[in-house]
Amino acid sequence: MSKLQRGIESLYSAASLTDELKDEEAQSLLKWGEVMAAQLDTDDTDDDTYDEQMKQVRRVMKRANRFIGAQGQGDADEARKNLEKLMESAAELGVEIPQEQADKLMNAPRAQSNSETIGELVAMLSGKAASAAEAEPPVEADGEGTAASTMGTLLAGLRGKAASVAGDTDDNPALPDPTEGKDNE
Repeated sequence: MSKLQRGIESLYSAASLTDELKDEEAQSLLKWGEVMAAQLDTDDTDDDTYDEQMKQVRRVMKRANRFIGAQGQGDADEARKNLEKLMESAAELGVEIPQEQADKLMNAPRAQSNSETIGELVAMLSGKAASAAEAEPPVEADGEGTAASTMGTLLAGLRGKAASVAGDTDDNPALPDPTEGKDNE
């Protein structure tokens, strides 16, 4: 089994990564994990390093899942604790979430759906939070209508973030654009 197959399988076999989310909401988070798994799988990355990086990806996903669950139950203290742990895990992966964006997410109106919250989290993890908030139409409460465009934003943002985690630089055009040729509508 290849590193990539093993990495992706590890995402789908761990229920704790998505058990607080509806299937459609979980798909956004799982797709982020898949893209990270693919981006981290380089020829220069040995199995042990890849497995450690994927462990960090799973930690981020687990914290995102728990944050959504606590926020949905109205437990602000638990939500904040999980958001802080999510930020720590993301930083260890090389993804910085600015405190002001985390605070904005923490203070989002209770009427915001889990789909909107997970979309914002994925955008933050992608480094696209500011532009996503302006460019993306909101996800409807039933989750229809914007999943493809949210994924397009996610994939575009992850291309740069995963490259830096894998040791590549912006000067290295070796990473393909994962959204090239895809219809995001």
